[in-house]
Amino acid sequence: MKQIYNVIKQSESNSELVKELQSWNMWYEDWMDGQLVKKGEEDMKNLAYRLASLFPSLFTADKLKKRKMSFTTSSKHRCVDSTKSFIKGLTHNYLQLPELPDAEQGETTCIEPTVNDTLMRFFDHCEKFIVQVEDNDTAMHEVDKFKIGPEMQKVIRKVATLLGVPEDQLNADLIQVAFFTCSFELAINNIISSPWCHLFDEEDAKVLEYLNDLKQYWKRGYGFDINSRSSCKLFQHIFQHLETAVFESKRSQQISSPVVMQFGHAETLLPLLALMGLFKDEKPLTADNFSSQSEQKFRSGRIVPYASNLVFVLYHCDLVESPKEEYQVQMLLNENLLPFPHSEESLRTHGKFFSPDNPYRPIIGRKSAVCTVGRRPSSDDRPGGSMDDGRRPILMKGKGRARSRVPLRRSPPPLSIEHERCCMYSIVHASCSLFSLERIVKDPFQREKLQVCTQLKPDAPWYNCK
Repeated sequence: MKQIYNVIKQSESNSELVKELQSWNMWYEDWMDGQLVKKGEEDMKNLAYRLASLFPSLFTADKLKKRKMSFTTSSKHRCVDSTKSFIKGLTHNYLQLPELPDAEQGETTCIEPTVNDTLMRFFDHCEKFIVQVEDNDTAMHEVDKFKIGPEMQKVIRKVATLLGVPEDQLNADLIQVAFFTCSFELAINNIISSPWCHLFDEEDAKVLEYLNDLKQYWKRGYGFDINSRSSCKLFQHIFQHLETAVFESKRSQQISSPVVMQFGHAETLLPLLALMGLFKDEKPLTADNFSSQSEQKFRSGRIVPYASNLVFVLYHCDLVESPKEEYQVQMLLNENLLPFPHSEESLRTHGKFFSPDNPYRPIIGRKSAVCTVGRRPSSDDRPGGSMDDGRRPILMKGKGRARSRVPLRRSPPPLSIEHERCCMYSIVHASCSLFSLERIVKDPFQREKLQVCTQLKPDAPWYNCK
């Protein structure tokens, strides 16, 4: 940010825009890097309140006191702070427990998150990813190619003209910093008319959005198979919780982990979503297909915005036609229903995840050797390669993200449940730079809990659980 700011300071242009940028208050300091801003704290508190309001019988003071809620975070400061802000939103804003000094909090409100980088920052623990992608100078070839391509060069020329500086003083990276500054001004400081935003029009924004999508696609998404495979352990962790809940429910036992919340990063969520086959385009994103950007599914800014989150909900349905339909799974991304890949179903029988024809089977049983550099290369190591190598399946899991800001959303849409007398179990993941909450519920889902949702979409199907 300081580099582009210094370029502007040296401009001799007398335009009003340049004068406004030159007198702009440089509020950014180096110590802010990686920190959670005040607005991010409020976003986490708001998210906690919304989720607890949707599932009030799950988020109770009793469950908190009995340690039925666990909170896991990565070691990054913003993640730890996001987790603590979420806990405050739950305990003080929603449960309205008193804010007492640490020494007086006692069992009920003194909740400390557990750091687990193996799950929340799995990419740091995958040697194959580090060697083949993170430390590989050629891995971002498509990104580098787009930076010097005609679309990006057009933006550079335009901004250079507006600033009154030579084109060779600017490059794609500096232009991207200016664009991010525009978005930060709006998201963090609520400045609607930032001078940084006046450097760009809608077409410029599309180009810069595509540049970021390219980077995320090749480094965290479908660009290389190891990107998504590195999240296998997290994926398995989710399904282990689902499977445990089903096991305990079938034996009429108390659910041992009714609330499990995990806080990670955008870099945690994107590989996981790719592992599940979500938001996958027919053709890989390259430097040459910007023209199809408006139709692409992989839009990282929409998939993992600030405070993004992924929710898994496990339902126990009493009145079903067959025992196979007794347990159903549903997903929500950023508090909106998310259809399962390979189908348009928003509700899927739990047993289907383990059926021979399920596309997740090849992933569900993978071992940690997937991340070992010395493993013999296979066809599925290439971009777009097959997931099926004949290994037995593992379990699945999800998560989310929360950075510095998220707008206060309305309540989530009503959950589309196909059976009466369903009780709900859920796993939610939210995270700090990616925010993740995991939970399992065993409780009647009564009408008043969905009143707000049915007001938003009165025609949406939903049923009571009694």
